[in-house]
Amino acid sequence: MTLSITEKTMTSDTTPHSAHRHPELNAWRVTWLADRELTRNQAMTAMMLAEKAAAQELPSERDFWPHIDGWAAELGLGSSDAIGRIVSATLDMAIAELEA
Repeated sequence: MTLSITEKTMTSDTTPHSAHRHPELNAWRVTWLADRELTRNQAMTAMMLAEKAAAQELPSERDFWPHIDGWAAELGLGSSDAIGRIVSATLDMAIAELEA
């Protein structure tokens, strides 16, 4: 899992989700939270969550889930809500690609 971060974009080699900086808004937008304006740190957090959700299987270790809970909380979400939004947006992206 690798996040590539520049001044204007954040991409990953494990998820189709990305983040883009909107200079006129001085905010970031992430594909799975497109209706929200985020700070750079929040966008990084959202991308880390998307990478974890893109894993073939989410870890079941007890020590891992507090990280997911914490990252989701940084975005004002619960962990189940965040993972659900990511999965739903990923499916929407796949369907749109198939229909193109």
